[in-house]
Amino acid sequence: FHSLVGSGTTSKQLRKEKDTVLVGYGSMLLEGLVAVIAIATIMITGTIAQGGPTITYAQGFGKFAAIIGIDPKVGMSLGLLAINSFLLTSLDTATRLTRYQIQEISNMKIDKYTATVIAVAAGMALLLTKAHGPTGNVIPAWLAIWPIFGASNQLVAALALLTIGVWVGKALKKDNRFMMYPMWFMLVTTVAALGFLIKDNLAYEHPNYILVVPSIILLILAIMMVFESLKALKNPDIKA
Repeated sequence: FHSLVGSGTTSKQLRKEKDTVLVGYGSMLLEGLVAVIAIATIMITGTIAQGGPTITYAQGFGKFAAIIGIDPKVGMSLGLLAINSFLLTSLDTATRLTRYQIQEISNMKIDKYTATVIAVAAGMALLLTKAHGPTGNVIPAWLAIWPIFGASNQLVAALALLTIGVWVGKALKKDNRFMMYPMWFMLVTTVAALGFLIKDNLAYEHPNYILVVPSIILLILAIMMVFESLKALKNPDIKA
């Protein structure tokens, strides 16, 4: 996900190319800090609050703020503001990235407004459509497809490393093993995870096809991209 954001959005906001090191590594360090804070809020509260993860985070943030002299209610409000900002910016970014991809797939034949409508409509479909859960209970489609998010996100990371590895090897004519080794680790791990997801969701009394079908499509696309990339690396006539 961050590789897509970095290529489609962040790259347009940089003053110069050298700033990518500070912005890229700095943002990842800050995100790691956010993750630690999120875990710490659960450690402080000890349990999941009745309002769910969002309220739990806010309550934990409020208790943490009280330790450093900030009123707990103010701290809780700041926590709610922070987590809702994360959610809104993630939704906005995901919509924008989907619009980019729709336009690129159509070779820019679809204008940005139509592509945005398609992206939003796809999200609304997941929100409004119902599906069967593992026990046969009816759940929203987005909840049925949610388990695929982790594997698909890391699969994008593997494919990003693969793309950069091909560019380093073909365009820069340099040793790309420092990209290819982690790529293979990520690829094998995520493909295995997708395989287990497909197997488990087909084994349910009510198979979760809304997750299985995208998982199979992701596997096929990943294999195709790996094949094309390796062919490009081996063929001296193909330029990056």
